[in-house]
Amino acid sequence: MNNAKDIFDQIRKGGIDYIKNSMLNKQFEHTWIDCKQKHNKGTGILHDDDIKNFAKALSGFANGMGGVLIFGLIAKKEGNGDDAIDIVTKIQSIKGLKLFESQLREKESRLIARGIPGVEYKTLETGDDEGVLLLYIPEGSNPPYMVLKNRLFYYRAGDSFRQMDLLQIESHVLKKIKPDLHLRVNMRSRGGGGAQADRDRLNLDFKIVNEGWGVAKNVFLRILIGKNSKYRLIRSASLDHRWQILGRSKDKICDWTYDKVVHPTIYVTPDSLILEYERGHGVDYDGIPSFKIDFLLCADNMPVKKISVTEESHEMFCRFASLKTKDLLSKYVT
Repeated sequence: MNNAKDIFDQIRKGGIDYIKNSMLNKQFEHTWIDCKQKHNKGTGILHDDDIKNFAKALSGFANGMGGVLIFGLIAKKEGNGDDAIDIVTKIQSIKGLKLFESQLREKESRLIARGIPGVEYKTLETGDDEGVLLLYIPEGSNPPYMVLKNRLFYYRAGDSFRQMDLLQIESHVLKKIKPDLHLRVNMRSRGGGGAQADRDRLNLDFKIVNEGWGVAKNVFLRILIGKNSKYRLIRSASLDHRWQILGRSKDKICDWTYDKVVHPTIYVTPDSLILEYERGHGVDYDGIPSFKIDFLLCADNMPVKKISVTEESHEMFCRFASLKTKDLLSKYVT
C-alpha cells in the first residue's frame, strides 16, 4: 500500500469540495501531508520562501515514504506544548495558479542533488486561474536526497521536516549497497543423434549474475517441480555436490547453495540439471507433457525473487521433435 499516493489520488479526485468537507478544521498534517501558504497569494511568481518550502518537501518526502505537498492551505497549531497539533483552518487561494505550477516544475530538477522520478502536479481551482496546488512526491529510489542551496538532507517526522544527522544519512547510503541477483535459465534437448534415452531428456543450464552494488553472500537457488508434473529430476550433469535433491515422492525440490561471495558484475554457473519425461505412444502433443518449473533465488541482504517458467505441450513437442542441441529456451528470472 502506498499511503502518500492514495491520499494524493483521493484529494485529486475530490477536488476543492474534498478539502472543504474532509480537511478543514481537522488534524490533517501528518507524516504524508504538508500544507503551505504561498508567500504572496496574489501572484503566481515564486518567492524565495516558496522555493525553500518546495525544496525541503522534495528532500524530506523522497528520503522517507513519499508525501503530499499542498500550496494554498493555512495550517495552525492548536493546543500547548507537546500536545499542540496542526489544524487546517482555511483555503488561501493562489492567483496565477498556472504560472505558479509552471515555475515549480521548472525549478524542481535544480533544487535537489538527484532527480526524483514521478513527482505529480494537480491544480484545484476555486476561480479563474486561482486555487490550490497539489503535489505528490514519491519515495525516492536513490536516496539520500540533498537540498542544493544549503547542502542539507531532510526527513519527515510527524508533521514537520527535520534535518538528517550523519547516522541517518549513512543508513540511507547503506540501503543501496546490497546485492541484486539475476538468474538466466536455458533449456535444451539432449537429443541430436545421441543415445535413444537422451531423446526424452532435457538439460537446464543456469547463470547467476550479481547486478547490485554489494557482494552476495550465501547464495541460494531452489527449483521446484510440482508433484503432478510428468517430468522428473534425474541428477546434475556432473554430480555437483552443491545440488541437493529433496522430496522425490511429492514435489521435486532441488536446492543449490554457494558458500563463496559473488562480487558485483560477477556471475556463477550452477551445474546443469537433467530432467526426463516418460514418452507416450509416439511423438505427438499428447505424448509430450507441458512443462512448468518454479524458481526461488536469494542471498543475504536481498529479498527472495520468485518466478515460474512454463511451456505448453505443443511447444515442448517442437523442442523434442527438432532434436537440436542448441539452446531452445532462454528466460530471465528477475
